[in-house]
Amino acid sequence: MIEYSDIRRVIMSAPLLFCAVLAVGCGQSPEKAIPGPAITVTVTETPEAIAQAGEDNPETTEKKPNTWSSGTYEVGKDIPPGKYRTKIDGSDDSPCYYARLRDLDGGTNSIIKNDNISGPGILVISKTDAYIELSGACEWEKAG
Repeated sequence: MIEYSDIRRVIMSAPLLFCAVLAVGCGQSPEKAIPGPAITVTVTETPEAIAQAGEDNPETTEKKPNTWSSGTYEVGKDIPPGKYRTKIDGSDDSPCYYARLRDLDGGTNSIIKNDNISGPGILVISKTDAYIELSGACEWEKAG
């Protein structure tokens, strides 16, 4: 039969046993830690690399005021109506394309007028146009 004094001795020694196991079994000193491979990463960004990254990513380059390039723009919100000129000649490999649109349905009935331009060109966006679609190598600049 288990006596009260034996139970009390076990209960009283349990915290000491727990602390001993924790200190010896779980916690290792840094000197006894198993070394792993050392990994060193060095990142160097030169001003030239930063400038090059900006040229490759159109989102990081500054947009010139009053100029628009490839994209679809809502007239009156994204681009004001008016007269625009191409600043860069389109080449035979990449002509400048524009489409004045009634809506974004994508059908031929959506197109008010469109054209491919391979040299300097003029585009007049009417205030009744809903959208304008631009593509190619040209930048369009607001002309007055």
